[in-house]
Amino acid sequence: MTETPEQGYNTADVYKHLKAAVDMAVGPGEYQHGKLDELHTNIIDYATKKITAIRPISVKVVVTCTIVQNSGDGFHISNTT
Repeated sequence: MTETPEQGYNTADVYKHLKAAVDMAVGPGEYQHGKLDELHTNIIDYATKKITAIRPISVKVVVTCTIVQNSGDGFHISNTT
């Protein structure tokens, strides 16, 4: 992943910040459904803050978070933008 004139930023840096946001929010523990709103908020806030800091002024940042839990009984999917 490299910087392109159309993008105006390095996609590797964006990926790094997105991964850090998820790792920070989820941490080493297990998924806890009761903390779903907190997970979404932490991921969205951290990612938006970090990506906004590295973007060119002409680029708009939109971050969407989808959490999917596979507990063996089916899936639980939750979205936040």
